[in-house]
Amino acid sequence: MDDDVPCMTSEEARETFDLGASSPVIATRVAWTRQTSEWDCARACAACVLGRRALDAARRRRSTWTIDLAGIFTAAGARGVVLVTKTMGVDPRLAEDAFYGDDYLRDVARVNAAFRRAAALDSPVRVVRRRGRAGDIAVIVLNGAHACVALVDRRGLSPRETKSEGFEGHYVVVEDANVDAKTFTLIDPAGDARTKGRKIVTWSCFDDARRAFGTDEDLLFVSLRAKDFDVDAPRRFA
Repeated sequence: MDDDVPCMTSEEARETFDLGASSPVIATRVAWTRQTSEWDCARACAACVLGRRALDAARRRRSTWTIDLAGIFTAAGARGVVLVTKTMGVDPRLAEDAFYGDDYLRDVARVNAAFRRAAALDSPVRVVRRRGRAGDIAVIVLNGAHACVALVDRRGLSPRETKSEGFEGHYVVVEDANVDAKTFTLIDPAGDARTKGRKIVTWSCFDDARRAFGTDEDLLFVSLRAKDFDVDAPRRFA
């Protein structure tokens, strides 16, 4: 079962993300990009990280899975994208979740094919079947060489603002971390314009939101190292 997938160890995190390396990174943390519709949060998060080049690379798509978001980043030039997830492909149990609705049947073949492509040796996307721990996410983010985008249940981040009784899948960027206070600063593409979409949440709150059923505990890490970037991009991601 997916719930039995082990957490990534600190040693695995250091090796996977080469945390001891020191190399130039591309410019990041551009201005907050607000999503333009209820289903456009993935594209907006990509723009939060890579700006105009991500918008140029990403077509609007109503149903965007995390492996699709990885494709948007690679189309924008990223050549070091790591998807940490507890599910390789589509979880058949999601067919019963109203959030996925009619899109589920249309998406299964495409999403599973994307996971198979990611398994190729020359793929710019690496899929790691693990669960992430808040402390290790903080270390990776604070290292500065990777951007992190998380799939969460939006209700877990704003429990007082939502009236929905079902899963609300939503992408946010993990911009910063405070290890002493055990908090993350998130950029929410549907957030308050007065704070440029930024909100501070505790590690436990973030864990509850990202571990909800429907998220597969997806965490997408994008290398910002110059050596992992294709300056000739972007290309259109279908």
